[in-house]
Amino acid sequence: MLNLLGPRPYSDRIVDAIYAGELWEHLERDAASRLTRECLRVLKPGGVLRICVPDGEAFWREYLRKLDEQLARPPLEREACSLDDHVRMYFRDICTRRRLLGSMGHFHKWQYDEVQLTALFSDSGFREVRRHAFHDSRIPDIEQVERSDFLIVEGVR
Repeated sequence: MLNLLGPRPYSDRIVDAIYAGELWEHLERDAASRLTRECLRVLKPGGVLRICVPDGEAFWREYLRKLDEQLARPPLEREACSLDDHVRMYFRDICTRRRLLGSMGHFHKWQYDEVQLTALFSDSGFREVRRHAFHDSRIPDIEQVERSDFLIVEGVR
């Protein structure tokens, strides 16, 4: 068993590529930063880190779209249910829930947007950091492992 929050049992600069789909959002911000730096350490020069996370910008833009739709209606014709459902989804299905000694279960501890995720890469020492489209990658055969078309960022060691 491998503890993702501890050092990787690999030597420096031996890995060609790392793909992490829907993982980083489950880490506290400091832990995600440490893991990103650890990925840099084990990647060979020219090695690629690719991270796919749910897109926070898309989530909140959808909320604002729903809000604008309701605000465009006369006050007595507005319905809050779609807004309620969207916000409820955030707190029920996405956001961390604290219980006893910390979060339990499959909850997100951060919600990234393109600015934050690319900054995480750059601040960790990656270069050529940019957003990529689904299955558009420097990593050969990425379509064999990539399943989600969310926010996808790559950086090069």
